[in-house]
Amino acid sequence: MVKLSIKKPGKSKAATSESGPASEDTRPESSAAKTPADGISSKGNLLRNAALTGVLGVVLPAALTFAYLNLLRAPDSRDAIVTQVAQSYAATQAAGVSRSIEGLRRQLVSAAKSDFAVGGVSTTASPVPDDDADASPLAATAAGLETREQMLRAYFPDAISLRFIPLSSLGTARLDGQAEGLRNLIELDLVRRASNGEQPMPEAYQQDGEWVLSLAQAVTSDRKEGESAVLLVSFSGKTLSALLSFPPGLTAGTGGSPGSFTLEQRVYSGKLSKDITIATLGTPSGLPTQSSDVPNSNWRVQFQPSRDLARLLDSRVNPDYDALAVFLLLSLLGLLLTVILIRR
Repeated sequence: MVKLSIKKPGKSKAATSESGPASEDTRPESSAAKTPADGISSKGNLLRNAALTGVLGVVLPAALTFAYLNLLRAPDSRDAIVTQVAQSYAATQAAGVSRSIEGLRRQLVSAAKSDFAVGGVSTTASPVPDDDADASPLAATAAGLETREQMLRAYFPDAISLRFIPLSSLGTARLDGQAEGLRNLIELDLVRRASNGEQPMPEAYQQDGEWVLSLAQAVTSDRKEGESAVLLVSFSGKTLSALLSFPPGLTAGTGGSPGSFTLEQRVYSGKLSKDITIATLGTPSGLPTQSSDVPNSNWRVQFQPSRDLARLLDSRVNPDYDALAVFLLLSLLGLLLTVILIRR
């Protein structure tokens, strides 16, 4: 006979329970155990993450700051410096033009106070009576006026003309232009203003296709109250051009082309006005210009820097790299300190 043996479930559970604790003891032990290598790896990862974060925290702001200094702030700084230098040159030139005109005016005032001018003050341009002992014979005839003018020309060797214009006690009533040899309405206006006690501003105008600069000054006499004359002196366009000059040192480093100066005069026609060019110096470059008014005149000076001068000024503009370097140094020190603290 064959005997069949049937295992009881309880015994199987018992066997399982007997072996279970052993396996349960080994499992927690294997999962809980940590090797020294695992700790080093975890600490290294933390250090790398901190270093990477620190580097990004330094490099990214530094890159943004560098881009700002070079792309945004540096061009503005260069433009500001070019504008400032151009404005300074325009103001310097305007002051120089003013000094030159004042020098001519002082000569004119000196000539008007001379005996040659004061002695020529007469009530009429016709021959004087013989019993008028105070009248100068040089003021009596056209020849006498011409002689007097030749004497006064010694004060202005560069002048192209000098006219001594006697006025009656009626002042401007005798001024019809043609009778006194005045060539245009501008000269007539200069004489009118001077005879009224004003100090006319210098006037530049074209005569026969050539530029002329004219100034007028009243001549008075203490011996003949109420009588006067006017000195009208005119210079050629060369005198106008000579008013402009490059300041010393301006051409250095610019290849001899620092820019261009333009002398302009404002003219009026009714309620309208416009600026006309009366003298230039240098070659235009197309860059923005800066202007400055000439004192005691209706003139102004414009200066346009050359591209060579603009490049020279650009080369001298340095962004705030010093501040950027300090920022990087402090950031790196902070990063180093962070790494040291993490390693501890």
